[in-house]
Amino acid sequence: QAAQERKLMAAKQAIRQAEVMQRMERHPKGKTSGLMSALVRDNWEGGSQMGDAINIESHAEGVTKRLLKLVDGAFEPYRSTMAGLRQDTETIWNVVDEIYGVDTGDINAKAAAKGFTDATKFAVDRVKKGGKPLSVLEDWRLPQMWDAKQAKKGGERAFLDDLWKEYEAGNLKVIDKAGQGEAPRGAVPGIIQNAFKDITLGKGQGNGAGGFSNQLRVFRFENPETYKRLMKKYGVGDGGLFNTMMGHIQGMGKEIAFVEVLGPRYELAFDKLLAAARDDDTVRANTLGKKFQRSITMNSPSAVQRTYDALSGRLGVAQSELIAGIGGGIRNLQTASRLGSAAIAALP
Repeated sequence: QAAQERKLMAAKQAIRQAEVMQRMERHPKGKTSGLMSALVRDNWEGGSQMGDAINIESHAEGVTKRLLKLVDGAFEPYRSTMAGLRQDTETIWNVVDEIYGVDTGDINAKAAAKGFTDATKFAVDRVKKGGKPLSVLEDWRLPQMWDAKQAKKGGERAFLDDLWKEYEAGNLKVIDKAGQGEAPRGAVPGIIQNAFKDITLGKGQGNGAGGFSNQLRVFRFENPETYKRLMKKYGVGDGGLFNTMMGHIQGMGKEIAFVEVLGPRYELAFDKLLAAARDDDTVRANTLGKKFQRSITMNSPSAVQRTYDALSGRLGVAQSELIAGIGGGIRNLQTASRLGSAAIAALP
């Protein structure tokens, strides 16, 4: 199976990379503009010469809408209403119980749990068809969203104590990524301490992993109560679960778009394609006028790099709490505008 997955990945990567390179070569304004048109809408409208070529940004929105259709309005009761003044931030936690297989008797939560699980399964199957080998954890249920500000507020000692108590009680598994399995007891305190540092420094966020990642999760929650306790204190808080789950669906949609446009190894593919674009740009932009033109149209190699970084999440790591807060607010506003939630609730 592993050999077949590698073969599929190699084949899909070769096909996607060749397609984008062909687009770059055929673009009337050069390879840089052609590569940019694979990321976002072509501001030269050169796509008319390349058939119905898609771009990652638009494709991601289309795939996300497809995933949200599988959710089929099941999260409607949890959206903010009255211009953001009212939102159900309590019974939405019943969705966590339902996803873990606990019958809450809550019809809305049961429907939301099924919708989210169906959307996740569809997304996993689709990204694997795109050639990305993905080892899906059988005990994976929900995305984890650790918040740097919340972790700092509680302090390192409290974080270590809380997670150690959950580990001791058998509510939490701690994974050794290097060992590809459960960590030995003696290594657990150090792993938890490293996790605190990664969370508070923003590491592991904005690395382009999107909604899927082959990296083993450090923490695995054995029951819904543990997930709720730790996420409420160190993660999304009482009101952030809706945005976390909807954001995860958006992340999966974006990852699928990257894989289906640039290939399963899109990071390496982009670097190679950008190198070809830079070589072509050196030849083309040989006068001041041409350099000025490429700059005002945002089609320089550096602009392409920044656009890729923004789309893939590389620019998602903030260096201060202020910037992190502003960035979080912007992301929530984007989520609200796309998913129909009230925008005002995202401003704080």
